Amino acid sequence: MTTRLPILPAPFERIAIVGLGLVGGSIALACRGRWPSALVIAVDRKDVLEDAMRRHVVDVAADDLHVAAEADLIVLAAPVGEIVRLLPQLAGAIPGAAVVTDTGSTKRAIVRAAAALPSRLTFVGGHPMGGAAASGLAHAGVDLFKERPWIFTPTAETPSAALDRLTMFATALGAQPTTMSAEEHDRVLAAVSHLPQIVASGRPGGGGGGGGGAGGGGGGGGGGGGQQRSM
Repeated sequence: MTTRLPILPAPFERIAIVGLGLVGGSIALACRGRWPSALVIAVDRKDVLEDAMRRHVVDVAADDLHVAAEADLIVLAAPVGEIVRLLPQLAGAIPGAAVVTDTGSTKRAIVRAAAALPSRLTFVGGHPMGGAAASGLAHAGVDLFKERPWIFTPTAETPSAALDRLTMFATALGAQPTTMSAEEHDRVLAAVSHLPQIVASGRPGGGGGGGGGAGGGGGGGGGGGGQQRSM
C-alpha cells in the first residue's frame, strides 16, 4: 500500500528530474507528496512524459533539457553512461545556479565528468538504493526509498550547504542518507554485487567463482542504471 507522506518544508522549490523510470518516477511522486507547492519538472521521451502527465506525476515536462532552466535541483536519473553524456550539456541548458545530483550505480566516472561543470552548478554524486522487481514509471512508488540507504559522494570541494540540502531532501523522501567517497562507493558496491555469485558457488574466496562474480557484478551495475531512465 502506498504511504501518504507528511508535508515538510521544501529544501528545493523547482525540482527537475531527467529520466522517469522506476527511480526517477519514484522521486517525482515522493516530491509531489512531500512538497505540494514545489514545481516538479521532467525530461524524458515524449511517450513517457505523456504518461507522466496523465498520472499527475509531474507538473511540467519536455524532451529537452532547457525545460529545467530555472530548476534549483537537477536529478539525473539515468544509466551511468547517459549521465556522463548529459553532464556537459547542463552548462548550456541551465543559466542560473543549481544543485545537481544523480542516481547512478557507479560514481567515479560521473564525479570525474562533473568536475568540468561551471561553479554555478554544484554537483554532489548520489545513489539511492531503493529498487523493485520491475522497472519503469508504471512501477514507481512514493515509498520506494523508505528506510533505504541513499549514498552521497561529495568531494573536498563540495560546499557543505549543498550536501546539507540534499541530505534533507533524501531524508524527507524516507531514505537514510550517508556519505562516502566515489572510490569507496564503487569498491563497496562491487564487493556487495559479488556476494550472490560467491554464495551460489559455495566457495567463499574461490578463484574461479570470484572471477565469474566480477563479470556479473559489472552487468548488475549497468542493469541498475537502466532501471532509472526510460530514455
